[in-house]
Amino acid sequence: MKLLLKIGVSVWFHLLVVNAWSQQVSRGFQEADSLYAAGAFKESLVKCRELLKTEKPEEEIRLLMAKCWFSLNYPLELFAELEQLNRINPCYPEAHALAGLYLFKQKEYKQARKKYYLAINCSPQTAEYHFDAGIVESKLYRWKTAIENFDRAIQLKKNYAEAFEARAYAHSMSKSFKLAIRDYDSALFHSPGNPDLYVKRGLNMISLGQSREAEQLFSRAIRLDSTRKSAWYSRGRVRLELRQFNNAIADFNRVLELDAEDELALFSKGVCLLEINKRENLEQACDCFKKAAEKNLGQAWDFFRQHCTR
Repeated sequence: MKLLLKIGVSVWFHLLVVNAWSQQVSRGFQEADSLYAAGAFKESLVKCRELLKTEKPEEEIRLLMAKCWFSLNYPLELFAELEQLNRINPCYPEAHALAGLYLFKQKEYKQARKKYYLAINCSPQTAEYHFDAGIVESKLYRWKTAIENFDRAIQLKKNYAEAFEARAYAHSMSKSFKLAIRDYDSALFHSPGNPDLYVKRGLNMISLGQSREAEQLFSRAIRLDSTRKSAWYSRGRVRLELRQFNNAIADFNRVLELDAEDELALFSKGVCLLEINKRENLEQACDCFKKAAEKNLGQAWDFFRQHCTR
């Protein structure tokens, strides 16, 4: 009985010590994490090194250090830390995803792709990893595989607006415009105030020959954000196609107010001027073509040579 009592006291004392140590490490880790969140990456690294002096599990500490090196843009230190993590736990999805993100930012898409699939293998139920893999596949123009990844991301996270938008773009690039529009509708359901989604949906409507409907979508995007250059330009282009030349010029002028050197707006304005009255507007149109051509817009050079060099 006395022996059992002694064992019980010993176990209780051991648990008390371990619990006190865990709370101390937890407080220390929270401090390091707070420094990281505040952008004090070097200070966070110092705190992490202090925590590593213990002989306890170190995965979270090393991941935080890797995130600091990532934020400081120190690739050698980043991958050295990730290698340490890989030795501790070869199937640590956050580490693989962080490596994938760095490689993605360096435009090393094939290498990034490998890392994201490692993350997926370690954590197949994480929607974000499937989304990230889909983005990389899109960069590699592997639209079918990208769509499959976005499908899985949406299955795992039903309200994943970014995945709906990314899948819509992949469908659009695959010329599946109706599927793209469906996905843009889903993205708009979750993000109704996003003007870019109206612009992108409108561009797919144009591809289906529904220019007037597209014009309404561009107008709605403008109402949401009057500084959205892509919305003004897109509405101007569809108005040009509808032969509403004066209205189109007004839209292109608004683009040029936002960006005086926008070569597409300059070129399109020149086209409208010729359509309205070539004789009266030739000099102004040629000025537009010349400025656009100086921005290396090949089509503008063609128009300049055709109309302005005789």
